[in-house]
Amino acid sequence: MILPTTLNGGGVLAYGLGAYYQSHWAISVVIGQSLLGFSMSASGTICLTYAVDCYHKVAGESIVLILFVRNMIGMIFCFVCQPWLNNCGLMLTTWLIFLITTLINSSFILMVVSGKSFRRRTIRLYDKFSNPLFGELFK
Repeated sequence: MILPTTLNGGGVLAYGLGAYYQSHWAISVVIGQSLLGFSMSASGTICLTYAVDCYHKVAGESIVLILFVRNMIGMIFCFVCQPWLNNCGLMLTTWLIFLITTLINSSFILMVVSGKSFRRRTIRLYDKFSNPLFGELFK
């Protein structure tokens, strides 16, 4: 996650600041979008792999939840970005998005530090939810 986190921040800055300073279009489009595309696909794959590897009995449910949350965040950004740009301007919006994405992507450090203890604390819930008969309404 170190590489996707770094490249995501660089892609956001290249895309936003390249447009702000009216640089050549290749800086924003080719460099910025390439870095963003790689980092978003890599970080998503890493998160899904971690969830499936750690909680393999509820892999399907965890994938659905992760993709649902990701798509909800994307939908929210579709409705928020233009008013945000109109009110704050391109420079401030770019730096705020850079900070937000860096903080979110850096949250992997919490899982590196406390992931094992978190999984140990949630073992009972995992056993309960991974039982095939859990939540069965009709017998």
